[in-house]
This record gives sequence, structure tokens and C-alpha cells, in this order.
Amino acid sequence: MAETTGLSVESGEMQDSGNSVLYNSDLDIVWQSFASPIDALLPGQELTQSLNLTSWNSSTDVSRGRYFLKIMQEPESLKILNYNIPYEFFNYSYWSRPMIYNATGSPVAFLNLSRSFSMSFGEPSKESVYIYHNKNSLAQDSRALRRITLEHDGNLRLYRWDANVSSSWIVDWVAVSNPCSIAGICGNGICRLDAKGNPHCSCPPGSNPVDSSRPFLGCLPLNSSPDCVNDINNEYSRYKIVTVPQTNYYGGSSVISITEIFLQCLHVGVSACLHAHV
Repeated sequence: MAETTGLSVESGEMQDSGNSVLYNSDLDIVWQSFASPIDALLPGQELTQSLNLTSWNSSTDVSRGRYFLKIMQEPESLKILNYNIPYEFFNYSYWSRPMIYNATGSPVAFLNLSRSFSMSFGEPSKESVYIYHNKNSLAQDSRALRRITLEHDGNLRLYRWDANVSSSWIVDWVAVSNPCSIAGICGNGICRLDAKGNPHCSCPPGSNPVDSSRPFLGCLPLNSSPDCVNDINNEYSRYKIVTVPQTNYYGGSSVISITEIFLQCLHVGVSACLHAHV
């Protein structure tokens, strides 16, 4: 572990809470997993403003993914953002809870021991605002194992371990009910829901997937000319605007003319082509 370099670790312990703790020879804590979250929170673990959750790159690749969950200020709220969306949308969040203005104290998000997901200001024992409220007060439910995870698809899910029936993790709550509203889930492609509510990615007319096994990489044009300068001098004759019905672009809500869209698209496309062939 890079965080333990030079810390004179002498012993370690896995606590009942799930917190992995390392001690020095004086039994002082020099590192603990609860203070270094990756993609998940366990009951009793706190997410402060200095920390964030980061998704995996895929269901099997544990390297840093494209999404992160962080407490943002004014208004105070938890937000999920995408590392890889265009710069002008960098602070664009497709999920935020709760929205609290003029808050005092240090905000903390946590999965409490009653298995509710909350946000408080100051100590977690003080009054909290529920993001997800677990209303099951049965003693059996209070002992159930739970975790909340930011997953590689950009969704935040709260899981419960079902020890009685399936011996597997069951989803109790999901942050984003419509996965197609997750920024970048199909890259620059188009997301559509099937009859079961599962997302499927496709490409706009005139383009194909970069990698069909990794739809978040988006799409590339079928025919791209390396002679960008000639394209410009040819009055953009190689380009045209195609209408894609019932489709929205994340982060965009303004209404502009077709002519303006055309010119903006040409500028972006030709600039990217020129950059690629310098």
C-alpha cells in the first residue's frame, strides 16, 4: 500500500465493522481503510469533503473508472460526476442529493448503523438529512450486511446481503432510476432503454462504435477524410446535419438554430481532424 510507506507498520487488524486498521509499535493507528475509501462505503464509514468514491473501470477492472462521488459546496450536496466529459460540462452532475443552502458545519455523508444513507453537518449523531431511509425496523434487518457502491456504470447502489434465500447481494436502492440519464454512459453515442429498463447504446447515423464491448468509448465516423484543409476550402461539402428524433444531449437545455448547430459541429469536427493530422 503506497499510503503506508515509511509509517513503521507493526501489526494489523480487520475490525468487525469491516475497517482494516494498521498499527505502529505503540499501537497508534497509522492507516485505516475507512479513511481511504475506493468505490464503496460500509455502515459507520464517513465520506467527508476531502474524500470521494471512485468507480471501477469495469466490472472486472479495479483501476480508476470514469465516475466519482463527492460532496460539493453551495449548495451542499452529494454529486456524481464524470471525469471524462467535455471541459465545459466538467461540473455537470446528473445526480445530486440533498440540496442544502447556507449550511453550517462540516458536511459528512455516511451509511449509518440502521442502514440508512444520510448527510449531516458536524457529527453524524446530530440531525441528518436522509438520502435513502431504511424504514425496516426489524431486528433481523438491522443485522443485515450492507454497502453502498459507486459502480462502473456511473450508478450509486445500496446493497443488502441476503443470507437466507439467495446468498447474494440484493439491491435495496439505486440513485439513478433512468440509466440513460447518466452522463457518458454511451460516450458520444445514443442510449435507449429496452422493455426491462436496461440501457443499450447505439451510434448516430454515419458512425460506428469505437469498441462494441466498451460502449462508453462512443462512436467514430464511418468515413473521415485526412484532407481537412481541403474539406474547409470545399465549403464543408462533406458534412451534413442529420436529425435524430427524441434524443437529448446531457447538460444541454438551450434552444439554438439549426444553422448555429451546423457551424458549431463543423468547427468541432474539423478542429479535431486538424489536430489529429498535425
